[in-house]
Amino acid sequence: MKSTDFIVARDALQQCKLIERQLPDPGALPDEALPGKIDRFAFTANNITGAAVGDRLKYRELFPAPENFGNIPVWGFGEVIASNHPAITEGERLLGYFPMATHLVIDAAEVTKRGLRDAAAHRQVAAPVYNAYARVSGDPGLAGRATIRRCCGRCSCCHSWSTMISPSRSSTARAA
Repeated sequence: MKSTDFIVARDALQQCKLIERQLPDPGALPDEALPGKIDRFAFTANNITGAAVGDRLKYRELFPAPENFGNIPVWGFGEVIASNHPAITEGERLLGYFPMATHLVIDAAEVTKRGLRDAAAHRQVAAPVYNAYARVSGDPGLAGRATIRRCCGRCSCCHSWSTMISPSRSSTARAA
């Protein structure tokens, strides 16, 4: 399985590109690993601020990227696409902090009826709220809702991520 990630240069946020990376085969993952498909996320001025000061706030360490690049974290929705975890089923919807990408593997820990935590070692540098995912499949008020926003609607970054994440919705994304 491949993920397409939208990454930005650490020292020049206007320089961005899409990269592909290979994810582990779901069958080879441990039971606590949850491969997920990211389908919606919000992109706001707050994300741009986080990208600009990402090294100081440790945001760029949450989702690894190639040297001199970062993956801007965003709040969004994803769906578990495979699960061997006894308490989480395939198709479960999650709300939490995701990379600007098509996929993510979460190392599920502290699973409860309402949520779980990503226990991946590289995620532990930030505040715990950034590692928490709400289980929203059973909550009609949350499941599948998100506002898709672009930083300006005119730059190459806006066009690239909106096309990558939601090609059928790129014309409906709004400028912030």
